Amino acid sequence: MLFDLKADPHEQNDMAPSQPNVCAQGARRLAHWHDQQMQKMVRSGSEPMDPLWTVIREGGPAHALHDPTRSQLGEYLKRLEATGRADGAAALRRRYAEFLP
Repeated sequence: MLFDLKADPHEQNDMAPSQPNVCAQGARRLAHWHDQQMQKMVRSGSEPMDPLWTVIREGGPAHALHDPTRSQLGEYLKRLEATGRADGAAALRRRYAEFLP
């Protein structure tokens, strides 16, 4: 999808069909950026996998479920803490404090 946000701030007119070259250039830039980010992970010794796939393997962002009272929020927070992401867990604990024991 491609929009002229100045002329169409509500994104009602998809310009992609009439601008395939702009879309192709954007896709190339995004792919290049992604490859650069993945190379940074390899050089730093991190797992060379897109973080999105890590979230998918973990069952998705449990904290983003529509009804936090029925989510796996507690399990997700433990997983964040166990994998070195305690700062993210703390932020979610603050955000959803009313749903946690």
